Amino acid sequence: MVEGTSNVNEAFLTGESRPVVKKANDEAIAGAVNGEGALTVKVTRTGDQTT
Repeated sequence: MVEGTSNVNEAFLTGESRPVVKKANDEAIAGAVNGEGALTVKVTRTGDQTT
């Protein structure tokens, strides 16, 4: 994450039952649902390097 703060719902991907707060320097998971706020992310892994 480059900038911004928001609650992100990762339940479908991680099973986490509650939204997780994400802020600058946190890792964001593709497919997570941004609940509120604006986020700017930087892609650091693609293809075979992903989960």
